[in-house]
Amino acid sequence: MDTSHEEDKKTLERPLPAEPPTEELGRAQGQAARNDAGARARPHLSDVTGITGSYLRASFDDLLAACKRHKGGCLAFGAILVACAFILASAALHARNVPGTDLVEKDAWARLSAPEYAPGVFGSQDNLYMSEVKVDSQRRVVRTNDSSQAQFGASGYAEAHVTAKFGNGSVVATKTATLSYAKVGSTWQGIGGEADASVSYEAVAGVPRAQVLANLDDLLAEGERSLKAAAKTAGGSTGDTGLTLAQIFDGAKVSVESEDFNGEAQNETVSLTCVKANSFESYTCRLTAHFAFRPVNGVWEVESVEVNDDAKTRTFQPLVGTWEGTFQSQETDGAKCLGAGASPLSVTFEAAETADGDAGARLTGSISALAHFHEHPSADSAACDGDEALADVRLVANYYGGHNDDVDSDLAFVAALPEEVGGTVTVTFGFGVGGDPTQAVARVQTTYPHKGTFLFIPYDQTITYTDVYLLRKLS
Repeated sequence: MDTSHEEDKKTLERPLPAEPPTEELGRAQGQAARNDAGARARPHLSDVTGITGSYLRASFDDLLAACKRHKGGCLAFGAILVACAFILASAALHARNVPGTDLVEKDAWARLSAPEYAPGVFGSQDNLYMSEVKVDSQRRVVRTNDSSQAQFGASGYAEAHVTAKFGNGSVVATKTATLSYAKVGSTWQGIGGEADASVSYEAVAGVPRAQVLANLDDLLAEGERSLKAAAKTAGGSTGDTGLTLAQIFDGAKVSVESEDFNGEAQNETVSLTCVKANSFESYTCRLTAHFAFRPVNGVWEVESVEVNDDAKTRTFQPLVGTWEGTFQSQETDGAKCLGAGASPLSVTFEAAETADGDAGARLTGSISALAHFHEHPSADSAACDGDEALADVRLVANYYGGHNDDVDSDLAFVAALPEEVGGTVTVTFGFGVGGDPTQAVARVQTTYPHKGTFLFIPYDQTITYTDVYLLRKLS
């Protein structure tokens, strides 16, 4: 059969192509073509889901087929997985089966003992009391560390780590320890004592003032070393009288000037003033003590003590004031003039100065006394022509040094009054006369130059009168 004729016929029967599209129609058809191409290129969610489902079904079918081929191995592997899960679950349950926090906390209050606290000389002497307990952890153990504490019928053992605080208002001790437990029946019971205990200390207040005052000798001893070191460095002395600070300030009046506690640095600085005084002399020591707290043992230690350089220098400030002298007797080579009995001595010491230790000490002020500018009377007399009352004469009395036999005193001052027309007057003051710490005397000596005659021959004569007074301080 001739088919070529039929093909030609179909070709001739095709419709003629339409007219070319306009520009707008061309753009619309182009965009539609692009959208259709993008739609064919982008996969749909249903396609992804279908592919994934097909893959999983295929994988499961493969796994199922493998299990059918290796039935014994799969069963064994499954058994292992089940056993592991059981072991892990049992271990977790076992780990949680420990004494409860409330039980351990209550038990710690009863079983933990206060640390053995030795506060030293400067620490608070009060006992430590438990103030707080915290349970840090609990855990099961295979057996108790102390075999003697093993409990018959115990189904398990456990340990708890706890932290407790003990304090006395001045120091806090933090103690950590381990407590052991045994489970008998359904109850956890504490066994044995605390184990692995350790303690650290923290100061929450400074050195108790009572301990500072009670142990002043320790601070003075440290201050003594400080003074000697300073003197050695300076190549001189600091007015050392041969006595130690502890000896000088034995029984002194002590006042605490300041206390500076630093909780963060765990240290404190205490400033004190010690004054040792009697009726005639005084010493003043200003101490600055630096303390450091040791957290290992809870002890306050003295790091250093600073002392004023003149702490051993004797001052005579107690002599400052007004003194009255009561006439006692007169010493002279002839008949006496006892006019001083009706003319009491009056002395006012306005200042007591020190320089270079006792050697440079002096008293300044004024004096009122009776001078005897006359020759000896023919007999002891209550008054004589030539007696002269000296009123408020300026006075500078210098420290004598050593023992003065005239006044029987180790603390004596001698003053020469300004020269008078009739002669000169010197005054010797003695304090602590004869070792009596309350007795003071004054000796007023008048030196009167006189021209005498013997068988009508003139000669120079010096007459002295020494009036002795007991002194008492008025103000």
